[in-house]
Amino acid sequence: MRTLEYLSLLIEEYYIEIFVLESIVVWLLFPTFYYIFLVIAAISLSMMISLIFRILVKSRRPAEAMRRKYLTHSKLGKRSFPSEHAAVSFSFVGLFLSSYILIPLLLFALFVSYSRLYIKAHYLKDVVAGALIGLLSGVFVSHIGYFLSLI
Repeated sequence: MRTLEYLSLLIEEYYIEIFVLESIVVWLLFPTFYYIFLVIAAISLSMMISLIFRILVKSRRPAEAMRRKYLTHSKLGKRSFPSEHAAVSFSFVGLFLSSYILIPLLLFALFVSYSRLYIKAHYLKDVVAGALIGLLSGVFVSHIGYFLSLI
């Protein structure tokens, strides 16, 4: 199995653990409950919006994703639009747009998004929509957090 395929499958199988680890790294860099609250809020918002879109749009996954034998035991649901992986990973980007950790977060989010396309779990529109949802969720939570800190 090629390295990129292996990493993509790791992201597929352990995405919750990976995002928890990413949250811990953010907390180690910004050790306040304020930032942990923002991270949890941004992730939650992006996941809720993604779920609402999945219920409303009901777009099916690429047929090839459902045929891949190594995906038969995965947690892939039947609905594809938008990519929740892309939404969650880009919520970190939106949250830390003006931070020194933006570049690593952006590279990670791009890799997660590409991995969804690589294993054919999503169409390009699914990943782009997920990235936009995550980015906007992160920016929204960041702004709300800023205004709440002024109170």
